[in-house]
Amino acid sequence: MKSGALKKKTRIIDKILKQLTPERIKKELADIQAVVLTPELQKWVKEYEKVGDRDPFIWKWILFIIETTTLSSVLPQYRDSLKKTKFFGAMLVIILDDIIDKDADLKKFQDISSNIGLQEKQTDKKDNLCLILWQKIKNEIQDYPNFNYLKEIFWFDVQQMLNGLEFSYLVNKNLNLINVKEYWAHFPNTMQVMIYSMLDLMCSDFKRAELGIIRKNILEIQEMTRVGNWVSTWKRETGEDDFSSGIFAYLSEVKTGIDFSSESKRNLEKLVKKYKIEKRLMNEWEIRHKIVKKSCSIIKSFDLGKLLIGVDKLFFYEMASQNHK
Repeated sequence: MKSGALKKKTRIIDKILKQLTPERIKKELADIQAVVLTPELQKWVKEYEKVGDRDPFIWKWILFIIETTTLSSVLPQYRDSLKKTKFFGAMLVIILDDIIDKDADLKKFQDISSNIGLQEKQTDKKDNLCLILWQKIKNEIQDYPNFNYLKEIFWFDVQQMLNGLEFSYLVNKNLNLINVKEYWAHFPNTMQVMIYSMLDLMCSDFKRAELGIIRKNILEIQEMTRVGNWVSTWKRETGEDDFSSGIFAYLSEVKTGIDFSSESKRNLEKLVKKYKIEKRLMNEWEIRHKIVKKSCSIIKSFDLGKLLIGVDKLFFYEMASQNHK
């Protein structure tokens, strides 16, 4: 390097990746395994095990995500309630995800989804675990101080999450549907970061005039978390014939006309490596990180910088735990 030349700035994501040493991964995974669910949450995990078979690690992982992404503005007296509400929401999405992806049962998914709303509905499916969880969520949040102000926005976000899950079904049924634009439009919503944030604001003394810029930045963060999920789970999902990862959408752009249904898992992995698809997605993560960083000094309702540090940490854990989720 010539004297006086500018040193290339190291990307945030590269700094995170450099920390992924075997020793560090072992330590951090042990920290997640040490997470203890309350007796009440343990009871609901047992209920889930009657209908699903996810690795028990997932529930500790979910609690970690909840604690890492909770807004600093949340009033202390609501933190335990929010943790429980978000946990129920995550379990609900996991069950629906299994119905739509593993079982490919669109009718069952739509039957359940049609009964998820703000208004009470007459249904003969009251023993369905999804609807029981949804009822518990509704009962819990109606007493939050900003519930009335945000309830319609919250319900809108829930609908976007349900749409994202249904789009996953459509993609896996018709792989010709794979495209980058729609993947970004629908799949980040199933990460629930926006839903969680609206629940946090229901329990916060925040500046209502900032709602627009808050949601703008939460959407950027939600897309960052989706990138972390995409790059850490796509290999497993390929083995399950699940092509809802953005990895495949970006691959379809550089490998036009690829027939995903006829490609072997091994060949797909070679193509992803050849075209540096993971790097492309990590570039998208970095772009969004810079956008959010610029808003850290603007938003006054909560500490956006602290949330962004939590998102950085979350990406590290996504990569470290990719063989456990």
